[in-house]
Amino acid sequence: MRTRRRRFRIVPAAVAAVPGFLAAAFPVAAVLLGVLASRPASAEQYTLRVGSGHPAGATVYVTVLRDYLVPELRRRVAEEPDHELRIIEGYGGS
Repeated sequence: MRTRRRRFRIVPAAVAAVPGFLAAAFPVAAVLLGVLASRPASAEQYTLRVGSGHPAGATVYVTVLRDYLVPELRRRVAEEPDHELRIIEGYGGS
C-alpha cells in the first residue's frame, strides 16, 4: 500500500494572521460606514478611539489595524460630504 505525502505550504505567521483579523475588522468598518450613509444630510463629526495594549509592528493584527483599517476608514469617510471622522489612536508603547 502506498502512502501519499502531503505537501505543506509554508506561510509566514504575519501573512497567516491577516485574513483572520480582516475578517473581524471589515464588519466593524461596514457597520460604521452604514451608519454614516444612513444618517440625514447634516454636518456631523464622529470620534473613534482605536487602540491595543500590544505595540504595532511586533503584533501583526495591530499593524494591520494601524496601516490598513484606520487609513481606509479615513479615506472612505472623506469621500462622504458633510461628515468628519476623528480617530484617536493608542497602541502599547506609544
